Formats: sequence, C-alpha cells, structure tokens
Amino acid sequence: MRLLPALAALAAITAAAPAAAAFFEGFEGETAGSSILDYASFANWTVTNGTVDLIRSGEYGIICRTGSYCVDLDGSSFAAGTLTLTTPIAFAAGDFIDIVFWVSGNQRGWSDDRFAWYALFAGPTNLIDFQWLVAGSYGSPVSIDNVISGDQLSDPIPFSAPFASYGFRFTAGNAGALTLSIDDTGGDQVGPVLDDVEINLRSAGGVVPEPATWAMLVAGFGLVGAVARRRRPAAA
Repeated sequence: MRLLPALAALAAITAAAPAAAAFFEGFEGETAGSSILDYASFANWTVTNGTVDLIRSGEYGIICRTGSYCVDLDGSSFAAGTLTLTTPIAFAAGDFIDIVFWVSGNQRGWSDDRFAWYALFAGPTNLIDFQWLVAGSYGSPVSIDNVISGDQLSDPIPFSAPFASYGFRFTAGNAGALTLSIDDTGGDQVGPVLDDVEINLRSAGGVVPEPATWAMLVAGFGLVGAVARRRRPAAA
C-alpha cells in the first residue's frame, strides 16, 4: 500500500520539525483597529487591581516589539493593572518550564518605571535550578523547596530602554500548576510596554508539547486565585 510509506515520510518530517512553543501571546488576536484604553477583554488574560491599555504599534508614540499590538502595563485610570494568565500552567514532575516575555520602557519620555512578575503555585512545589531572567540575563540557579508564591521586582526602567527579555525557568520537582501575573507598580497612566509572552514546557522525556497537547495539560485546572502581591519565594 502506498499509504504506509506516505505516513512514514510524514512521521519523519514531523519528528524532524522543531517543536512549537506551548504558548505564545503577541496580543495580535485582540482586536482590529486602533488602540483601546483600559482594555479588559483579553482572550487569554484577566486584568485586576486597575487597568492596562491595548496599544496599536505606532500610536501614542509606542512601537511594539513585533506585530501590530502590545500592552501598556499602566492603563489610563491612574491605577496600574495586574495582567494574569487566565489558564494556569500545568506541569508534571521532571518537566522543564521556561517563561519569557519582553518589556521596554514607556517610550514617551516620562519618568522611570518599575514592574513585577509573579508566580503563584497551586500547592507546595519543589523548584530545581530556579532562575529569574532580568533584562536578558539569568541569575544563579537556586533550588527551592515547597514554594507557594514569589515575585521579582525589576530595576527602574528608563523610558528609552529598548525591549529586553524577562521571566524565569525551572525544573519541577513534583507535579503542579502555576499562575503567571505581570504588572506595573506605578499609577501615572504611562507604564512599561509588554509584548511577546512565550511559555515553553519540556517534559521529562524531552518532548515539547504542541499547542493541542498543551490544552490537554491545562484542562481541569481552574483559575488558581488572586495572586499574592510583593511576596518572594517562601516555604509553605
């Protein structure tokens, strides 16, 4: 049968192809048109504690890193919002989780900004070789037992600072799930600019799940709850 060689060839091509990111968010699917101030209708994110602005590249003096849209983390209500990934990230023991996103200064000549990013775990979780990623550089790896939540506050970001990568990575010592949140710590309607959030998960067997598999991994995990603010990784 000719079908079998064809399937074998397809399998070989699939195996050789690079695995896609488990999750990628460039905010391109949010809307078509102009910027939307105090935007709260994200497909994959929930906004709390204030507001954020959905910005079309080229408007308000802001140029997104890639594509047409990005997010001003300090909305237009004088209360900066917290942007939380609505579906928690599920993982198994031995999985490697790598979360990277890109942030620039406010690009509009205003004062320096600060922002924070958070991880809230569904239960006590052992993190092996955990590293914060700050402005393109990873910190020294450290293993943490029974972590529940933690956050990292960046250094002040000048308005002219170009996009740089932030985030964290670790190997899971046990199965669990985490919720990712990112926010500005100001409230002057002008904040750092967020774009291109990427989450990669490599299983203990070395396989990166494709998006359909990722959806199965997170099925069954509801929203983990409100993110604890300003807490460093701490024992349960």
